[in-house]
Amino acid sequence: ENDRTARWRLFEMLAQLGPQVGAAVVARLPGSPWYVQRNLLLLMARLETWPEGFTPLPYAKHADPRVRREAYALLLRDPATRGESIALAVADSDERIVRAALNAALEGGCPREAIPVLTERIGAHSLDGMMAVLAIRVIAPVRLPAVLDVLIKSVLSAKRRWFFGRKLAPKSQPMLAALTALAATWSLEPQAMKVLAIAARDTDPAVQNAIRGRAHE
Repeated sequence: ENDRTARWRLFEMLAQLGPQVGAAVVARLPGSPWYVQRNLLLLMARLETWPEGFTPLPYAKHADPRVRREAYALLLRDPATRGESIALAVADSDERIVRAALNAALEGGCPREAIPVLTERIGAHSLDGMMAVLAIRVIAPVRLPAVLDVLIKSVLSAKRRWFFGRKLAPKSQPMLAALTALAATWSLEPQAMKVLAIAARDTDPAVQNAIRGRAHE
């Protein structure tokens, strides 16, 4: 803890030295051990301006997630790199990086670049529990056929091919989030109307709340 406090004090002192610190950071970053790179990226985050030509993008591809987290923290705050970095981050293997990207997309709108990755991950069930819920909430307002398709697939059981006789998937937080999204955003689409009609016959209170477009925590 004392080491961390001392490090932050050093960062504060260095950050006040101005532009020359950024140049020194850029010179030191390549080839440094992962923990040095992480600390240098943390320092870069405290600078008001970055040296001309600097981009954190190469470090978003680092093998160590601790370096990638700090690189994405820089990329997500820059409007120029926000869309591309969200699309890259939601595909990352590190859950903290994915969560940060989803929160950024939820707050500022989902960039189109991220839609294919998110629909694939939701459809493949490669996001756990509330992460899947968050991803569904991020894509729900985006008016694209791929979004509608993955929402419907999240709600219906995969056992039957046709709408006639189709059943709802087993109840889960992602399933209810997808049903809420269909009701709140897509309820005038014919395919969504068929799914909502199936849900309307279900007596589960959570399902009934979802088809009224109420979000679930």
